Amino acid sequence: MSDASLTEFVPMTRRVDLGAGRQVLVSPLTLRTFPAYTKAVQPILPLLLSGQIVVALVENPEALIGMVSVATGIAPDDMPQDPAVFIELAAAVTEVNSDFFVRRLLPASRAAGGAILAAVRAASPAGEPSSPGSASAVTASTASSD
Repeated sequence: MSDASLTEFVPMTRRVDLGAGRQVLVSPLTLRTFPAYTKAVQPILPLLLSGQIVVALVENPEALIGMVSVATGIAPDDMPQDPAVFIELAAAVTEVNSDFFVRRLLPASRAAGGAILAAVRAASPAGEPSSPGSASAVTASTASSD
């Protein structure tokens, strides 16, 4: 499956009808919102990863409301009062940002890690990173002690 077909299948944004003529477009996190989002989601992350949004709302409503607020820009006091609508909104935030992490952030992280590893290898004399606990150092000391 190509990236184009994946984007069509799972959009990067999602519009949620909040009722009373209000709608919100849920988009992936930005660098500015990332720290507050990760702090808000931390207590309920295991529940969200297992799809238990209702349980997260029951066990830690402040965390779920905070997560949704940070991700959408909706103030906690302005959240939909209908629990079903709020759950739909929380699910959209979770879905859009899970997609963001998997399709965009993870590949970017891997690419950056690969570039750093390549730079370290290029800078070392043997083309490999060497450190006191590295496999090369252990192999060299083992081979010289025979």
